[in-house]
Amino acid sequence: MRQFLLTSSMRLRLLFILAVSFLLTLTAMVPQAFAQVTPPAAVPLSATTNEDNAVTINTNVSYDPVFIIIRQNAASGPAHGTVSQGPVVNGKFTINYTPGTDRTDAVSFDYAFCQASTVQNCGAAATVQVAITPVNDPPTANDDGVSPIIELQEDNPLVIDVLANDSTAPDSGDTLSISAVVSPTAQGGTTEIVADEILYVPAQDYCGSDSFGYTIEDSQGLTDSATVYIEVLCVNDPPIAADDTASMNEDATPFVLDVVNGTGIDVPGPANEIAAGQTLTVVAVSPPAHGVVTIDGQHTVQYTPTHYYNGIDIFTYTIEDDGGLQDTATVTITINPMPNQPMLSLDGPHNVGNHRFTVDVILTSADQNVSSLDFRLRYGLGNCLLDPDIPANGLSDDVSNMPTVAEGFYSEVEDEFIGGPLLHFVSASQPPANSGDPLKILVGPNGPTVERVVATVEFRVNSSCVDPSGVANVTLNFGLQLEFGD
Repeated sequence: MRQFLLTSSMRLRLLFILAVSFLLTLTAMVPQAFAQVTPPAAVPLSATTNEDNAVTINTNVSYDPVFIIIRQNAASGPAHGTVSQGPVVNGKFTINYTPGTDRTDAVSFDYAFCQASTVQNCGAAATVQVAITPVNDPPTANDDGVSPIIELQEDNPLVIDVLANDSTAPDSGDTLSISAVVSPTAQGGTTEIVADEILYVPAQDYCGSDSFGYTIEDSQGLTDSATVYIEVLCVNDPPIAADDTASMNEDATPFVLDVVNGTGIDVPGPANEIAAGQTLTVVAVSPPAHGVVTIDGQHTVQYTPTHYYNGIDIFTYTIEDDGGLQDTATVTITINPMPNQPMLSLDGPHNVGNHRFTVDVILTSADQNVSSLDFRLRYGLGNCLLDPDIPANGLSDDVSNMPTVAEGFYSEVEDEFIGGPLLHFVSASQPPANSGDPLKILVGPNGPTVERVVATVEFRVNSSCVDPSGVANVTLNFGLQLEFGD
């Protein structure tokens, strides 16, 4: 094989050719952007936008990708908001400006066109002026009663200034008013707008948490809503006593009545106090017209009618709850008539000072007339006697053991006293313990109904009973024994 040898001059020429070729290739590979060009000059611009709205500003410079828009320097503004290169609009460069939130003061900033490949190559800068038109912002309604808590006592109204923590910011010069309020509330209370405040009234007897909503409106008609939270504090309510009725028979044994849980049920108050378990106690009763009533227990009273009374009787009672509050109700008792025992009574005892006096023997009315009755007038313990045949000792309080001093017969037909002699007697002091009490005599199913003086008995004092001063100072006490005729 034949070898080809390069001389030194040939090698130098070859290296030169290769270097030139490389430089030509490298030059072809470098983008035109790296070439030094002259950017267009910026021109002053102005624009207007509404508060909180971005604006795109047309520069009227034809778009060329070789150039970009930059702010000349940060110190040149804007005072608020952001600036950026905007989209190409109709083949022109644009600038985007977004104002600061809720800012309405005018701003300005500088801009320039610069070569994209080297931002140091910029054209002349110019200023953009942006005017911002204020736009009404909605008001801000803030919840009430979260902190501090709104409290009021049960069954009391409350006026709440809900606007105190609401705001028109960022607007100034706006005024707020309450345009609506929810009623009824969550727990049945009521609300009413009164002079740009809210009058709240809780449901009767309610205590606990409650809430309601309201809406505010600014002077430009924009609105916002919030909620009011309320704590209604419990207070003790008076108990409620309910009237009661009962019936019983004439002359029955004392009647015990549970007035708290009777025909009318007493309660300690509204539902919340019933749930709390308050207790009730009878603390007072008023006297009835025809009987006696006493407190017999926490819930009970004992009523005893007057002997021989029948008809309607009324008394009141008062209950008290755990908090010391009271209420009063009425008890109406119907007393059913029953067959009665007739009764005779005397208008004594008598102090004998003139040696002579009379005693009326009274027949007390009962259920039904009888045609006649026999009676004997007897006297009690005594030792000063007119008739020596009447013993002065061995007597007792039992009327059946008393000696008879007068006998007689009462006739309804004659309407007069008929009978034997009226024996005169006197009695010494120390009468029986039950002297003067009416004596009840059983007569079967019926008895007299008339009420009149049966007899007037005259008594004369025996001279042997006169004291040294000549005056008989003795007390007479009588018993009666009846024997009914046909």
